[in-house]
Amino acid sequence: MLDWHAMTGAIAAERPWWPPGEAHGYHVNTFGFAVGEVLRRVSGHSVGALLREQVAGPLGAEIHIGLPAAEHGRVADFCWPAAVPRRRNRLA
Repeated sequence: MLDWHAMTGAIAAERPWWPPGEAHGYHVNTFGFAVGEVLRRVSGHSVGALLREQVAGPLGAEIHIGLPAAEHGRVADFCWPAAVPRRRNRLA
């Protein structure tokens, strides 16, 4: 999931699950790769660069997809919650 070329290559190599025009199905884990790769091929820029150049820049907004290492110190750490204990079946 962290290798753009591996993910887009796997998606490109996948055979359609339905005849074109009859149905579709996208998954939350692959939709961004599929759309992002189309944008990259059409524009020659990554989604992050397009967001920065076309949206954030003109608005003067600080929005990133692919945060530069120099900005990492400004980001809060995310603390994952502890695993939720499994509930026991009280009927058993």
